[in-house]
Amino acid sequence: MCVTLFAITLVVMLYSASNVAAQVGEWIKVSNEGPGVAYHGMIYDPIRDKVVLYGGSSTNSSQNYDDMWELDGNTWTRTARTSEPTDARNFRMAYDSKRGRIVLHNAVGYPDCGTLWVWDGVSWQIASTSGPSWRWEQELVYDSKRDRIVMFGGTSVNGLTSPFFQETWEWDGTTWTKITEDGPPARIYSAMVYDSARGRTVLYGGVPNGDYGSGPSNPGPDSGQTALGDTWEWDGSTWTQVALTGNTPGPRTSHAMVYDTHRKKTILYGGVDKVDYFDFSIDLHLYTDLWEWDGYEWKQIDSIGMEPAGRAAHKMAYDSKRNRIILHGGVFGIIPKGNNQRDFLSDRNTWVYRFGSSGIPLGLWSQY
Repeated sequence: MCVTLFAITLVVMLYSASNVAAQVGEWIKVSNEGPGVAYHGMIYDPIRDKVVLYGGSSTNSSQNYDDMWELDGNTWTRTARTSEPTDARNFRMAYDSKRGRIVLHNAVGYPDCGTLWVWDGVSWQIASTSGPSWRWEQELVYDSKRDRIVMFGGTSVNGLTSPFFQETWEWDGTTWTKITEDGPPARIYSAMVYDSARGRTVLYGGVPNGDYGSGPSNPGPDSGQTALGDTWEWDGSTWTQVALTGNTPGPRTSHAMVYDTHRKKTILYGGVDKVDYFDFSIDLHLYTDLWEWDGYEWKQIDSIGMEPAGRAAHKMAYDSKRNRIILHGGVFGIIPKGNNQRDFLSDRNTWVYRFGSSGIPLGLWSQY
């Protein structure tokens, strides 16, 4: 009897352990190809079945890029194109599923203010030069239920100095309209996605209004301030702060988010806890954690084995055909430069995180 009971208990324990392990995401690094950039744009085009990466800059923002890359399954290819934005970084892109095109708002280095570009898979075209003023580090998503591009936040100041925008704008395919200046506090370097199942735009974190200086040699009085860690949702008429209780990803900026249409959850990865990246006297923490938001609560997704290094200024895209999350680029690996300054390494790796058919994270982060 004792032997039988022990055997049954052992089987149950082994089964339970196996079940727990199956719910833990696994990261696998599989390639080191692709551009080494940060502050770029990246989005999945479901019609052409390609991940499109555009622009970005070097890790210390000393050089901006205007090249374009496409991930076709497992392979990155640099793409020839015409009439493109130039020297683009700190802009935002969204995918307009009704018209089958990528939308890009503003690009550092382009002479016109408030420029809205569209990419149809062949060429870039200017759709509008009116509406919101020139700005960078705003957030941009496509609301498929209402057929609107939604934009929030950003700044027009050269450098991390006030004021930041608290405006919410919408583009209906023809005209920009400023909807409200109420809602989340003004910010930059946040992340925003559209939850198509619930019809909500989700905003998280970022850099609050302040004077952070204009670069490594000129830090501002607010350098080192803790980032925001709040969650907001926009239903098309009202912003509402949510996730006021329970666990959250905490203060962070320069993180990345995507919406997983299969599991109907917002996924967040990485970022940094403080505002200033370059002052070596400030203790920064680059995150490696992965979180999900279902509209009710944030939950951290555990992982085992190898995983991407903690990073910021990276981008993610959700490949709906293969049910996977693509992560590429960003800055990681702090390098002391002397004189109380530092720099970061850039990452050319492309990571892929997969989920099991039941929705349980059985993930692989795969590098193509």
